Amino acid sequence: MHEQNYPYQQLSLDDLNGELWKDIPGHEGYYMISNFGRIKRLERGGVDKRKVTYIIKPLILKPTVHRSLNTTTGDYRCLLRIGILRDSKIYTYSPARLVYYSFVEQFELANKELFVLYKDGDGLNLRPENLMLGTQKDKAALMDAAGRRGQAQRMTAKKREQYQKKIVRSTKQKGVNDVSRYSLTGQLLETYPGTKAAATAMGLSASHISSALRGNIRMLTAGGYLWRYGKDPYVDVKPILEKRWQYPSPFATLQKNIGQYNLEGELINAYSSVKEAAKAVNVRPQNIHRAISGKAFTSAGFIWKESTKAKISVKSLRNQVGVSNMAYLPEDKQVSQYDFDGKWIKTYATAAEASRVTGIAEGDIYSVVNNYRKITAGGFLWRRGSALRLNVNTLRKHPHYDRSALARHMKKKKMMNLVAEES
Repeated sequence: MHEQNYPYQQLSLDDLNGELWKDIPGHEGYYMISNFGRIKRLERGGVDKRKVTYIIKPLILKPTVHRSLNTTTGDYRCLLRIGILRDSKIYTYSPARLVYYSFVEQFELANKELFVLYKDGDGLNLRPENLMLGTQKDKAALMDAAGRRGQAQRMTAKKREQYQKKIVRSTKQKGVNDVSRYSLTGQLLETYPGTKAAATAMGLSASHISSALRGNIRMLTAGGYLWRYGKDPYVDVKPILEKRWQYPSPFATLQKNIGQYNLEGELINAYSSVKEAAKAVNVRPQNIHRAISGKAFTSAGFIWKESTKAKISVKSLRNQVGVSNMAYLPEDKQVSQYDFDGKWIKTYATAAEASRVTGIAEGDIYSVVNNYRKITAGGFLWRRGSALRLNVNTLRKHPHYDRSALARHMKKKKMMNLVAEES
């Protein structure tokens, strides 16, 4: 059916051959309907709240195709719907009703007992000659003629009521409609003879319980409970807990997805949400979000991951793209002290500790290890890590080497070597 070329699919503002236009009732000067079922928005101007003049350009609107399955024939019936916007309000119409009203015969558009029917059975063919006005009885007659009504639809009202009562009695005897309430751990709490009875007993909405029974991802629970048809003694909640919840759910509080790690990568604690984690360590949730996304290395002195593994690798995080104000790992914080010959003297846990022990300004030590302007601090060489030997010859290329204490030491050492050779 969709392979045909219908007029509603043509979105050009140019009129089709033989196309006529009339105002849509109630929207004169704003929207028009054509005898082919096309909807046109007219050009108009106005002034907004800021007193700025604007122009709305003309446009052919594209309707929505609604498909409904016919269980008797197994195929789909297609109908068109259109929504038009005016004064910040959306009005929804059937283009077929508008075409019939405008080009065949006027009738009460709001009367839902009157149907615009399609003579050829094609709900996308909106030409006036294909449309007819009828009642529910006329609609049923067309469906019968096309073989699109099942046995249940052809029943009289009295016979249908008797049939439905029979089904209800049968399901009650078999317990088909039993609805059971379970705890979040899957334990059976209570069974009710149907959704309505469960809703009344618990003071909940029957539709919410129905959504939970269907396993709707937006509403897997109702009233803080799991719901299932039947009366099984237990529900396996393990598959539910393995899901990553994108919507608020009581199960989200049972899941620990946010891991808090020390700087060695060892798991310290796990939380169900960033908000819970932020509250526990007394920081803003945004800070933890930055650490998780890689925009920061740590928050509150911890590494944060959407993981609850017992151990994570932290070495690769040094080169993480986007990391700002990176906190050093424990081994990176180590600072070693060397003499001017490159011989190791001692290793300190941090530059602050080295400053306390040696009395050398912490800022001077940082300037050396971060390769700023200084080569030495307090008469020593300094490097991060704990290497047992330092190649001092590499420092000859430093831009401040010539004026450094190391240069004077190397010059003095060279002179002493020459004197020793001459003697």
